[in-house]
Amino acid sequence: MLELKNRYTHIDFKNEDSKNVLNNSKYFLEELTIININKNSESVKQEEIAKLTRKSIRTIKMIMKNMIE
Repeated sequence: MLELKNRYTHIDFKNEDSKNVLNNSKYFLEELTIININKNSESVKQEEIAKLTRKSIRTIKMIMKNMIE
């Protein structure tokens, strides 16, 4: 017969209020990169941003859409 013993259960408690507001986005670093590229050249196209960041044009469009919302 299997003998059961008391075990301590370790539960990680994370306070939801302590989350960093800036890290709410999945693409936080990509957003910062796009913002920095736009600061340097305001007339830059999404295709050029895609080449500079080595991301697909679709990804750049999705990130920029999320930034606008």
